[in-house]
Amino acid sequence: MKTNKKRSIAVLFVIVLWLQSIPLVAQVTAKKADAFVGSIGINIKLDRDRYKRDNGFNTKVKPALQDLGIRHVRSSHFAHSTYGPQNRQLWENYGTRALFVTGSYEGGQTPQDVRRHSKAAADYIYAVEGQNEPDIFLVEGFGWPYQQYTDRNGNNHLNTSTDYRASRAWHQDMIHYLKSDPATKDLPVATTPMAFGNNVSKIVPIAHDLESFHHYTHRSTITTNLNNTINQTHGYAQGGTPKPLLLSEFGWKTSGSNSVTERTQAKNILTGFCEYFNRGIKVSYIHELIENSWGLLRTGGVRKPAFNGLKNLISLLGEAKFDKVNKKWNYPDFTTKSLDFEVLNAKGSTHKLLLQKSNGSYFLLLWQNVDRSNDDGTDKTIGNDAVTVKVNGNLASATQFRYDADFNFVENELAINNGAINVNVPDNVVVIRLTVPISQGYRKIENKSNKKVIKIDVNGSNGSAVLQYDWKGWDSQKWAFIHLGGSYYKIQNKQNNRVLQANDSNVDGAPITQRTWNNWNPQKWKLIFVGDGYYRIENKANGKCIQANLSGGNNATIAQRSWNNWNSQKWKLTSLSSDNARKSAEQALNTTVEPLENEALDKWQIYPNPASASLWINYSSDMEGVIKIRVSDLSGKDQSQISDKLVQGMNEFEVNTNTLTIGSYLVTVETSQGVHTKKFIISK
Repeated sequence: MKTNKKRSIAVLFVIVLWLQSIPLVAQVTAKKADAFVGSIGINIKLDRDRYKRDNGFNTKVKPALQDLGIRHVRSSHFAHSTYGPQNRQLWENYGTRALFVTGSYEGGQTPQDVRRHSKAAADYIYAVEGQNEPDIFLVEGFGWPYQQYTDRNGNNHLNTSTDYRASRAWHQDMIHYLKSDPATKDLPVATTPMAFGNNVSKIVPIAHDLESFHHYTHRSTITTNLNNTINQTHGYAQGGTPKPLLLSEFGWKTSGSNSVTERTQAKNILTGFCEYFNRGIKVSYIHELIENSWGLLRTGGVRKPAFNGLKNLISLLGEAKFDKVNKKWNYPDFTTKSLDFEVLNAKGSTHKLLLQKSNGSYFLLLWQNVDRSNDDGTDKTIGNDAVTVKVNGNLASATQFRYDADFNFVENELAINNGAINVNVPDNVVVIRLTVPISQGYRKIENKSNKKVIKIDVNGSNGSAVLQYDWKGWDSQKWAFIHLGGSYYKIQNKQNNRVLQANDSNVDGAPITQRTWNNWNPQKWKLIFVGDGYYRIENKANGKCIQANLSGGNNATIAQRSWNNWNSQKWKLTSLSSDNARKSAEQALNTTVEPLENEALDKWQIYPNPASASLWINYSSDMEGVIKIRVSDLSGKDQSQISDKLVQGMNEFEVNTNTLTIGSYLVTVETSQGVHTKKFIISK
């Protein structure tokens, strides 16, 4: 509905996690971050003058959609000599699937027209939608084909305010022509989107695969009448199982009656996508790309704040890549998990959404669902909601991404106190990335540019340079990432137990060395995810990153250098999970080892498992004290005992297991915080 459109508000607050998250309760399963990006769509109208003026398709439409990364458009005129090829360019260049909006002004005046246009774009049409808002067109007197229609059998139908029989017959003929043609029979068909949800009951029954509706809220909250409208839209099912939902229009205008400011428009759009995704809507289409009042771009092509905000959010959360050669999207293939997670002291108006990326990062989106405009359209002053985000387990880091005045993200680290961070939820989008320590076990560290891995010089001593080499599976190429508390790890080699150390000179190009662990800052490293499964490995002492040697081959020296976002500074940490070794050991011993997967949030970890000469224990303590460590066989007979001091934070202890024979054992730790036992294997 293009007259008197509505609006709403809130605060989007995105939090990026490393494990599983959300609640104002606990144990909530995340949704895929890329699925959220895939739910974002936009209306485009290539036949309108504002899209054509000044070569607008090439100067405004294409650059905007490329920069945004939006995968869904609502469009029409697919068989038109000009707009058809333009729609196809968007698909072939950027992978944009199209929802075909039909009706008297949408390039589909008759059901036969709809079939003709659909055949021209059947390879990239997402769905074909029924007539656009026939109830508004009836009220405003646009007439045929909304007001009257003669069906394929010669029967005449007339729309009235109580029975949209002409639109119903038109829709059923459209279904007939689409489903009877081999080229279009598999295209999903969406219902006729009514301008007012209570008119759905006046057009049913109509056949459909998807249920489409519109939602405009003026200056009210985004969720105003939303649940009721969704329930009315499900009326298309007529008591049967509701079909998936499409929100084919929503938006806010920035001039005229019921308008909002451009900043409020941006916040409403960002938060709106979150609210709608929370309701299970498959795709929501903002109205629209280019238009002075409604658009993300003004008619002249100037980008509004909403454009920047949406572009940055999509860039942060998206993962799928479009394959231009094969014309298909490659989506991340993984199963999301859940986290024992709480948002404490939150107002009832603070809403949330948990997402996860394939690398394990979790994104908690928080926002205040409030109306943000005064009666005259000016912005209300909305105070922050001070909340505490609490993860019941170890947190490695909390990084905040906060929108500035131009809706670009500004990054800074947040303090963690016993797994909790304090967050001020503003009336804007904030992103907090929370990470938990990576799981125990050895990994290879492979460079993105030359595919070589980091290894020690087996003949070297303390201070010898660290090298790169093709992967051979040697112990000298295997590294344990041992969490030290906060954001930092020591990176310890399996062969000689030495760790990676930055060069004392702080000079770019100086070699990374191997050295016995001394708890120095040059031996402490932060892992920063940079996308596509890769990390930069940054030193605590000098802020330099580890860089591969592109000019050298095997045994060339690995160096340190300031971060430049080069592929030679990006590393994939591939788990060499001892699953195979564990499995063979278990089969040989006919016993079972406690799985590693759930140990990520434990207060303590053991590695390697299976072990040989030594078993290492990492223990995170909330206070100073004493720890007792006991190794026993499965019958409970003690094999060894040690006691040591605990410091607050991360502690590390080595247990000598050299005298133990091959088999299964138990290791028990006892502190004032409790007694815990794990099973491990000796496999020499």
